[in-house]
Parts: sequence; structure tokens; C-alpha cells
Amino acid sequence: MTAAERRLLRRMALRFVLWDSAAALRMIYVENDGSRAWCIQQDGVEAELRVLHNLHGHFSSSILQKEVIGKAYWPTRFKDIDKYCKSCPQCQAVGPLRPSTGLNPIFELMPWDMFGMDFIGPIYPVSKRGNK
Repeated sequence: MTAAERRLLRRMALRFVLWDSAAALRMIYVENDGSRAWCIQQDGVEAELRVLHNLHGHFSSSILQKEVIGKAYWPTRFKDIDKYCKSCPQCQAVGPLRPSTGLNPIFELMPWDMFGMDFIGPIYPVSKRGNK
């Protein structure tokens, strides 16, 4: 291990705290804003994503990424959240909510207010009667 890798590992280790409760010894990740998130093992990521996304309203990945900060941590959480939200069958069926279009007024027109004519010609081949 190089000196740079050791420095990086030491700096990353400062973000983790061991928490001893009566039930078990848990690891906590300290976020940039100072909030604390439970560390989730890789085999529990799918269940955590299911709870965060499916049971909390099928929010988009950007909203879910903000929501997970301070609650749960695993090294690839933002990439996993994005992948999970894009592959959710219910979200794919409904799609993102689009803003409604505004109402378009209907103008009252008098007869012959809007009149148009297209001019084309000459037309080839000439008809049997000689029309062009």
C-alpha cells in the first residue's frame, strides 16, 4: 500500500464510528452535514432500497438520494438508488409527472374570416381534356 493510499484510508476511516448498543455493535457513518447514518451491509441494500423507494411513494432518484442522507449508508448508495429507480416497473409504467399545458382561448370568428387558398401548377401530365 502506497503512502497516498494509506492517507486516503486514514481520512475515510475518520467518518466511521462504532456504536455499542445492548442489541449489537453497529457501525455509523458521519455525513458531511454531521448527521449520522446506519451502515448497511451489501446483502441488505436491496431490502433498504425497497423500503425507501416502494414504501415511501416511488420518488425519483434525486429526491431519494437526498432522503437517504443521514439514514443509511453503503459505498455505492447513489449509483444503486439511481439504478433501482430507473428499473422500478411501476415508475416505468406511470412515468414522470409532466406539467399540464395552459388553456388555449377559442376565438369567435365570423364566416369567411379565415380563408385560404393554395396555388399549385402547372400539373404534369396534362389530363385527357387538356387541363394542366
